[in-house]
Amino acid sequence: MDAGSGTGITSRAIAKDFNFNVVSVDYLQHFTNIANQLNALCGLQNKITAIQGDMTSLDLEANQYVGKFDAVISIQAFLHIRDKKALFTLCNKALKNGGMLYIEDFTVHDKSILQEDDTAAMEHLGLHNIDQ
Repeated sequence: MDAGSGTGITSRAIAKDFNFNVVSVDYLQHFTNIANQLNALCGLQNKITAIQGDMTSLDLEANQYVGKFDAVISIQAFLHIRDKKALFTLCNKALKNGGMLYIEDFTVHDKSILQEDDTAAMEHLGLHNIDQ
């Protein structure tokens, strides 16, 4: 799953280079529409399912996505999502047992600007910055 996929650049690279099937999820319908058009232009429409959805409340059961994914990846998207606890809970629920979560994002070096609930959510889920 490509979480916060935008127009699907990462999804297309994964589908093409590794021959994986990808579900790409973005909050904006406009980006999902563009992703579907570009996926078709690249001949990858059968490898990528691009859907509009909120990564804090996506109905995994209705889409049969519970425990389906070997990996959830996100490139520069999680920083835009306020409810980190709901976000990481959903990612965990989407992953198979032993699945991997890969996040590439901007980080905060001045931890004094973190909101209290951001820190609590990270601690609850056992997450930490790489520099710790």
